[in-house]
Amino acid sequence: MKKLLVSLLAVLMLLAISACSEKDNSTEATIEGYLLEQFVGQDAVTQITDPSADAEDDFRSLYGYEIVASDGFSPRNSSNAGWDLAWTKLKTGYIVPDDNHRTWFSDPEMPGAFRVKDATNIRLYRKVDVEDSLGAGYYVELQGMTIHQIENWDGEQEPAIKLSDLLAQFDSFTGASFYAYDDYSKDYTPEQISDGYYLLNSEVTTFPTLNDDLAGGLKKFKKLARISVAGVCTSTNYINSDAATTDLNITLPTNYSAYEATELIDY
Repeated sequence: MKKLLVSLLAVLMLLAISACSEKDNSTEATIEGYLLEQFVGQDAVTQITDPSADAEDDFRSLYGYEIVASDGFSPRNSSNAGWDLAWTKLKTGYIVPDDNHRTWFSDPEMPGAFRVKDATNIRLYRKVDVEDSLGAGYYVELQGMTIHQIENWDGEQEPAIKLSDLLAQFDSFTGASFYAYDDYSKDYTPEQISDGYYLLNSEVTTFPTLNDDLAGGLKKFKKLARISVAGVCTSTNYINSDAATTDLNITLPTNYSAYEATELIDY
């Protein structure tokens, strides 16, 4: 009996040692992702916005970002999304080659549609954000609006949108503050906005019947990024441009050796 107990204890000790050894030698799979920010170069966006701008100017916040899969799917086509991402959101995402080239975001509020499988492209669309006095808002991608031909500051015809069309989701308002990409701002009355246009190529406002009465910074507001409106919007429907009007189409790489990887944890 004593020999049997000794033998049993020896077997148990060997099993315990073996289990510890297996645990010590086990390795968990490492998941690596590549920040999407790496693929949207500041210089490339400057070239489509204002090639004459200073090198430190960053215009990436002026655009909406559509992630597109190899089969044409994008979150703007999904019933649980429908919109393009702001730069502040897009730049925090990753593409994960080992997960079927899927895009990952850590924001728990982000709809699952933004985990795009086989992501191949990022499309950029020039947009303006609009916010009402209660903090509700929407964005307008400019090529999704009615385009007019307006005389620009060089006396030539140029495509433009009406400023009032940007605020079409307001029944009324008492004024609005325009903000540029660098937070430079000017205040406008409803009458001024009703007369104004935003020139799409020149990236500047014009007020055909009021220009002679307005100061330079007011009549030539440049690089419009957002509008804060003294009023309450009746809806918050975002307006997407058609894919054919994309301002920049970026193809994601198939080889990531030239890019910096990040180990992803708790995604």
